[in-house]
Amino acid sequence: MIQQAEVDVSLVTPEYIIEGKIDLIKGEGDTVELVDFKSEQKHNRIKDKDRIEHYHRQLQFYAYLVEERTRQKVSKMILYYTGEEESNPIISFPYIQTAIDETVKAFDDTVQKIIRKEFTAKAIEGMKNVKAGCPLDPATEMGSLISPKAAEEVEKQVEHTVKQGAKLVLGGKRYNKTYFEPTVLTGVTKDMDIARDMEVFGPVMPIIKFDSFDEAIEIANNSMYGLNAGVITKDSRVAIKAASLLENGVVVINGSGNYRNIDQPHGGVKMSGVGKEGLCCTIQDMTDVKSYVLKNILAEK
Repeated sequence: MIQQAEVDVSLVTPEYIIEGKIDLIKGEGDTVELVDFKSEQKHNRIKDKDRIEHYHRQLQFYAYLVEERTRQKVSKMILYYTGEEESNPIISFPYIQTAIDETVKAFDDTVQKIIRKEFTAKAIEGMKNVKAGCPLDPATEMGSLISPKAAEEVEKQVEHTVKQGAKLVLGGKRYNKTYFEPTVLTGVTKDMDIARDMEVFGPVMPIIKFDSFDEAIEIANNSMYGLNAGVITKDSRVAIKAASLLENGVVVINGSGNYRNIDQPHGGVKMSGVGKEGLCCTIQDMTDVKSYVLKNILAEK
C-alpha cells in the first residue's frame, strides 16, 4: 500500500525565505520518493530541457531539506503533470548525492551573490551621500585627513590595491590638499595587502567576498593588527560567536568599529598595542597599590 504525506519545505534564514510543500510517497525499503505535482501538460525533454532542469534543481533542493528535517532517505524525485492526458504524466530523476550537493552549493552561491550585489549598491549609495566639510559644522559627517601627506598616502594605497586586481567603483582621489573622496573597492581578495596588514587611514571601504562564516572570521583575523571590529547581523547567536572568535580588543555588534565610550577599556591585541586605556583603566593605572602582610599578628607575647 502506498503511503503519501505532504511535507513543508519552507526555509527561513537571515538571508532568504523559501516557501513550499512537497508530497512524499513510500519508496523501496525505508526510502521515500518526492513528488512535485504540476498543473500543466508534460514538458518535452528536448524542447523544454531548460524548464525541466529548473524543476530538477528545485527537487534536488527539496530532497536536501526533506532528508535534513525528517531523517528519511530519498531514493527518487518525480514530476507529475496533472494536465497531461495523452502520455505518461511522469518524469523521474534518480537521487545522486554529489549532484544534490552541487545544487545546494550553487543555490547558496547565488544567494550570496545577490546579497553582495545589494550590499555593494547600498554601500556606494551611502558613501556618495557622505557630507564632507569643516568639522565645526554640525552637518559635517567627514572632515579632512590630518595632512596633505596623509591624503597622498591613502591615494597611493588605493592605486596599489587596484594594481593588485581590485575594482574602483567610487571615489579614489584626494582634493583640496587634505580631503579624500569616500571610496569603495570591489573584487578585493583576502590575499591583497589592504585585506591584511595595510592600514588605510582614510574613507576607503574594501568589499571582500566570503563563502562561509569560518572564512569570514579567517579573513578578519588574517592581519597583524587587532584594534576594533564591527559585526552586523540580525542573529544574536552569530554575533556573539563572531565576537568571541575575532582577534580584536573591541568588537561592536551592529555598529562600526569606530564606537568608543569613555567608560570602556580601549585597546587592541597583536601589533595594535599592549594594555588598555579608558576611565576605569586609567584610575587603576594611577592607583598606587600597597600591600600589608601580617605575620604572627595573633601570636601570644
